[in-house]
Amino acid sequence: PETLLYCLRRLTLSGPPGIVVSFVEAVHAPFLHLLDLKFEAVMDLWKRCLEVILARFGASLRNFTAGLEDGREVDNCSFHDWFSSLYNMRGLRQVSIESLYETSLNIVPQDLEDMASAWPQLRFLGLPSSVEDDGSSAFPITALQSLAANCPRLRRLAIPLPHHAPLVGLTLPPVSASQTYLKEICILSGRWPQEMREKCIAYLRLLFPCANTVLMNEEFGDMDDDS
Repeated sequence: PETLLYCLRRLTLSGPPGIVVSFVEAVHAPFLHLLDLKFEAVMDLWKRCLEVILARFGASLRNFTAGLEDGREVDNCSFHDWFSSLYNMRGLRQVSIESLYETSLNIVPQDLEDMASAWPQLRFLGLPSSVEDDGSSAFPITALQSLAANCPRLRRLAIPLPHHAPLVGLTLPPVSASQTYLKEICILSGRWPQEMREKCIAYLRLLFPCANTVLMNEEFGDMDDDS
């Protein structure tokens, strides 16, 4: 039955998709601050769940984490189609969308622009793995300019490897805005070509001068890749 949980501030749910969604639909928690969901990547149920979250917790929610577990609908999925409902929650401070195992979402430059516009108070952003065969994401590294320009308090960024293509050439492209609050950029997957690595990091430093860039594949080593 529907239940009022007036004092509930934090909620973590993981389980069969239908049960998780039914639980969210039954809970009234007007002061919920943090929500962490993990269930199978079934698009209709995720979209339905996000609509309920917006209606029930949209005014109070500040931290949102979603974990997409392997499901039938994981090939070249659009981030916008699955998660654009979150853009209506303008008070979000932390957003983390995790792709677990083989699940991946296609993130394009417009998605980053929408995030930066929707969440001006963002402190942490974590984006899921990419769908590109070469290990890079669908968005180019220059698309990060929207976050630098519109999220002045962003402190941590965890992203798949941005594509280096816009930086190929003799000089770095101009940067229209920089952000000095960001402290760490964690590149979760993939590896730039060796000849582009320093240029990519130099460009990130133009956008985020105070950030330390952590390349996870290089930080922990990659036994399957000698490049």
